[in-house]
Amino acid sequence: MRISWSKSGSTTLLCIFLLPHLLCAHGNLHKEIETLSAKIEVSPLNVDLWLERAGLSRQHRDYDGAFRDLVSARELDPNAAHYDFLLGRLMVQARWYKSALFYLNRFLKNKPGDVDALLLRAKALYVTFEIFESCRDYDLAIPMLKSPQPSHFLEQARAHASHSKTGPKVAIGRLEQGMRRIGAVATLQEAALQYELRLRDFTGALARVDQLLSDAPRKERWLIQKGQILLRAERIDEARIVFNNVLELVDALPKVVRNRPINQDLKQTAEAFLLEIEVPNN
Repeated sequence: MRISWSKSGSTTLLCIFLLPHLLCAHGNLHKEIETLSAKIEVSPLNVDLWLERAGLSRQHRDYDGAFRDLVSARELDPNAAHYDFLLGRLMVQARWYKSALFYLNRFLKNKPGDVDALLLRAKALYVTFEIFESCRDYDLAIPMLKSPQPSHFLEQARAHASHSKTGPKVAIGRLEQGMRRIGAVATLQEAALQYELRLRDFTGALARVDQLLSDAPRKERWLIQKGQILLRAERIDEARIVFNNVLELVDALPKVVRNRPINQDLKQTAEAFLLEIEVPNN
């Protein structure tokens, strides 16, 4: 096989290595689906077989096939309450958000405290621009989660940041609540920092960057961020010191490490900001 190398060569090579595994995974799913299809032909009244094949089809992103199987299972088991949840989850994964709301609303009418359904509906509501209702569902569901993930708090904050009556300030509060539960995860800190910058809360943003700096094994990236915030706050002399600190840190690295593109980019970025400070735009 001949491989043409370019700037995206590393991505090409990665795909070449991963492709057999991806094909193998899809091939296994095909075989499992075929096996289940044969079993369904023999036992067409077995609800579990329809549900199992629906699950595999969903994994395989055959959403139409998964939908057909769920409908077939429901026809065989019309009194089961969980089909609306299964259909709603499928619709969210397939990004058929308005259809998802139909099923999730019906499911939650009977089980208003179901956490998984609330989170799915919150996502669908946000995408369909029903922001107030999305915030409500996130605020109901997330406190009930036993093991919340950073993504839950990020989605909750994003919804509040988009709401005209709550906005970035409440979004920061939700992220802070999340960090009190699961720790000062970097992704939550970074999201809170961006909301503080939207509010032009430079004092809060600088304090957060200092916290990120204290935890970072390499300081240069966060120092550049700090310098930018200082510039926005018109604290020019402090910004100059910070950008010069970046140059010192990069120059102090071993030559092999210092010459890596990522470190040279950091150095050039700091130099560009220093030049902008010394030669301001008219």
